[in-house]
Amino acid sequence: MNHFSPLTHGRAVFLDFETVDFDNDLDRSPLSNLVPHLEFFDNTTDAQLADRLLNAEIILTNSVGINASMISNNPHLKFIGLTATGFNHIDIEAAKEHAVAVTNLKDYCTQSVVQHAFSGFLSLNQKLNYYHSAVKSGQWNPRGLGPIRELQNLTMGIIGHGVLGSAMQDFALKLGMRVMVAAHPDKPASPGELPLDEVLMRSDVLSLHIPLNDRTRGLLNETKLRLMRPHAILINVARGAVVDNDALARVLRDGHLGGAFIDVFDREPPPVNHPLVSLDLPNVIVSPHMAWGSFEARQRAINELAANLASFYRGKRRLRVV
Repeated sequence: MNHFSPLTHGRAVFLDFETVDFDNDLDRSPLSNLVPHLEFFDNTTDAQLADRLLNAEIILTNSVGINASMISNNPHLKFIGLTATGFNHIDIEAAKEHAVAVTNLKDYCTQSVVQHAFSGFLSLNQKLNYYHSAVKSGQWNPRGLGPIRELQNLTMGIIGHGVLGSAMQDFALKLGMRVMVAAHPDKPASPGELPLDEVLMRSDVLSLHIPLNDRTRGLLNETKLRLMRPHAILINVARGAVVDNDALARVLRDGHLGGAFIDVFDREPPPVNHPLVSLDLPNVIVSPHMAWGSFEARQRAINELAANLASFYRGKRRLRVV
């Protein structure tokens, strides 16, 4: 890779590299070759943030929030690069006002998310948690959690039919499932899409792939959740607040749903008394926002971040929010 030297005033920092590089398993050279003096920090607390941003021209981060005052207090800042698709944690309007470029990633973790989502769904459909606990406790023929269903007899409903939703559809069809796509709450219905309520009422498994915004926040409230079939399984690998977490806990506790696989929460990290974390039910599986976290997807994130930064150096627009 060609070497670039665009910095005129200051620092380049990666604020939370450990959130991408779980076990020191990634090749960071695409970034360090581009910016040899890039400072890698494992994590950055609120108390450390001001010092680490001082005189920074380039900020790289996965999930550290950058607000308006941080942007305005660092006049040399030119570039904020994210190893994520979502950019809710960056004050985009402030970045625009101060001519700071913000780049995100697209399509870097599709396979990883689909694998994770289906792993959770299949574990619940096969009752693996339930049977594991039963055998460990000495039960050999446990009953009471409903039948295992063969996939060719099941219908998957998908809310959000972008890259991830389309990939989920393709995988489900390859496994012999039927698929219904709900009309996106933010967009006019496309041919073949069905009203949301119809998809909720007819799906055996429902998979969420929509972004979080003012229109999708709390989209699946208690009324919507209770439209779902009592045996249905909910998968959320999108954003936690798309679902009313308290309502989902109540519906699961009431036995109305067949199960839920939750990778994202309305508060992250969730407290131990979070309504979904504290549910002690064999038909609920939670994971720590890890659907994106395969080795290949994480390395791809570093490579794509470096490509975004190199493009910015050349004065070109690649994957850029502002």
